Amino acid sequence: MLHKSVFYYRAKGRSDELLRMRMNEIAAVRVRYGFWRIHILLRREGFMDNHKRMYRVYCEKG
Repeated sequence: MLHKSVFYYRAKGRSDELLRMRMNEIAAVRVRYGFWRIHILLRREGFMDNHKRMYRVYCEKG
């Protein structure tokens, strides 16, 4: 008999802290940049997160 954790996978949530810090750094330097430009810069730096997740973090900072 196998344990039930073998069948039911639970994804672990990732921290948004690194993404939030880098997004704040870019927004401080590039004041006129909106979400989409910041999103493109982050993609070029290697943050391959979904745009919906990035937008949520962007909106949380206000």
